[in-house]
Amino acid sequence: MKTSKQIIKRNWSNLFCLNFVGVLNDNFMKHSIIFVATLWQLPDYLNKSTIISIISASLVIPYILLSPFAGDIAQRKSKQRIINIMKWIEIPIVLFAFLGFYFKSIVILALSILLMGIQSCMYSPAKYGLIRDIEGENKVAFGSGIFEMMAFLGILLGTLLAGFIADHYTSWIVGLIMIILAALGVLLSKSLKINEEIKSKEKESHNPILFLINTYKFTKKYHSLNSAIFGASLLWLVGGLLQMNVILHCTNTLSMNNTTSGIVLSMAAIGIALGCSITGIILK
Repeated sequence: MKTSKQIIKRNWSNLFCLNFVGVLNDNFMKHSIIFVATLWQLPDYLNKSTIISIISASLVIPYILLSPFAGDIAQRKSKQRIINIMKWIEIPIVLFAFLGFYFKSIVILALSILLMGIQSCMYSPAKYGLIRDIEGENKVAFGSGIFEMMAFLGILLGTLLAGFIADHYTSWIVGLIMIILAALGVLLSKSLKINEEIKSKEKESHNPILFLINTYKFTKKYHSLNSAIFGASLLWLVGGLLQMNVILHCTNTLSMNNTTSGIVLSMAAIGIALGCSITGIILK
C-alpha cells in the first residue's frame, strides 16, 4: 500500500514528465519543419523567412485566441480528463504531420503545427492547475519553477534533436519520434491520480479581448503585477523575434548546418531552465 507521500511524489514526477514530453514534441515538430521544409523546392512566394514566420505563428496563435476558453473548461471539468483527451488527440495530429513530411507539403505541415498549437493550448491551463491540486497553495512556487524548468528542457532537447535529425533526414525517422512521444504522453496522462479541487460552476467569458480587459482590471489590485506581466511579455516578444532571426543568421550568414544551428538556439533554453529551477528551489 503506497503512502500519501509516495503518491504525491509520483504525481509530481508524472506531471513534470508529462509537461516535458508535450513540450518536447511541440518543439521537435516545429523545428523539424523549419529545418527540413526550407530545404525543399518551394514556390517563389515562399522563402525561408516566410516559412519560419508562418510555422512560429501557427503554434502561438491558438494560445491568443483560445486560452480563455481552455481556462474556463479547466475550471469546470476534470483537468485530468481534459489532459487525457488532448493527449489522445495528439496521435492523429502527428500522423497528419508525418504525411506532410512524406509528401513534402508545407500546407499540411502548417495545418499540423496549427492543430498542435490548439491541442497544446486546450490542456495547458489544466496541467498548470494540477500543480496546486497535488500539494496545495504552499507548493505552487516550487511546482511552477520545476514545471517551467522541464518545459524549457523540452524546448532544448526538441531543438537539438530536430537539428540533428534534419542533417540525417528521412520522413520515417521524424514520424516515428513524434508518434513515440505522443504515445508516451498518453501513458503519462493516464498515470495521473490527483485529487482535484471542487469545480467552479461559474462560466467565464471566452472572448480573448474581453478576457484581457478583465484580467488587467483584476491584476490592478495587486501592486506592480501588471508591470511584471508587461515586462515578461516584452521579454518573450524580443526573444521570439531574436529566435527567428538567429535561425536565418546561422544558416545564411554563418553557413552553419542544422545541428549547429540547433545548439545555438538551445542556449537560451538552458539559461531559462536554470533560472526556473533555481527560483523554484529557493521558494520551496
